[in-house]
Amino acid sequence: MNTNNTYHHFDACEQLSEYVHSFWAHINPTNEIETSTFAPDGFFKIIIIYQNNQIVRYFITGIVEQFKEIHMPPNSIGVGCRFKILAPEYLLGKSVANLINKEQILNLDLYNVRHFDVNYLDKLKIQWEKELLKTISNRKPNDNKLRLSKLLYESKGTLSVTQVSDQIYWEQRQINRYLNKYLGISLKTYLNIQRAYSAYFDIKQGKLSPTQDAFHDQSHFIKEIKKHTGASPKEIFQNQNNTFKQIRNIKKK
Repeated sequence: MNTNNTYHHFDACEQLSEYVHSFWAHINPTNEIETSTFAPDGFFKIIIIYQNNQIVRYFITGIVEQFKEIHMPPNSIGVGCRFKILAPEYLLGKSVANLINKEQILNLDLYNVRHFDVNYLDKLKIQWEKELLKTISNRKPNDNKLRLSKLLYESKGTLSVTQVSDQIYWEQRQINRYLNKYLGISLKTYLNIQRAYSAYFDIKQGKLSPTQDAFHDQSHFIKEIKKHTGASPKEIFQNQNNTFKQIRNIKKK
């Protein structure tokens, strides 16, 4: 496996696109523990950590509202899957609301991960997709939930709670009930996370002032970014090759 490129990104296949955003792999080829800061992105994740081709950690992390430090062991590979808001009900078959800002260790039998081939990351991604496809519910997401998911990922946090409700013809109270039940988060908080995440694409290119109507002014922009990452836009831009590797590597979709 080529370790010169330490980060790899894979889009989900079409059959999983309503439930999975993407897969990624991060390689730490050094003999030291590597610490990175991950900013909230609106996705919950399942992550596998390999060392010497053996799984040393396998866990699920709920949606996070503030920056989170990830420690990669020496000479290790971390592989992860980012899940969308419909995944708990229609893919996992259970809520992840109890995991907001938390992690939970998973059984290695889940998704047959013992047999994933970490030596070929593109192959591992296909293996994982095949396992996930086996778990898709026979029930098609109802129209309200499908419209909510599509609108949230298309608008990238630029809409208000009222605008979301009006555009999909679903009451705010019912939207909040659904998101709280399956994700443990309100629509307003989710939109705030999305708004900040969308801004990272500009920050990584050195645009340190808001380019979205979603932020009232420069002060509001800095406050929101700092709330979710613990750093100002300038600090993130200056440290994206060290601390904020996730922001350096995120892909616009």
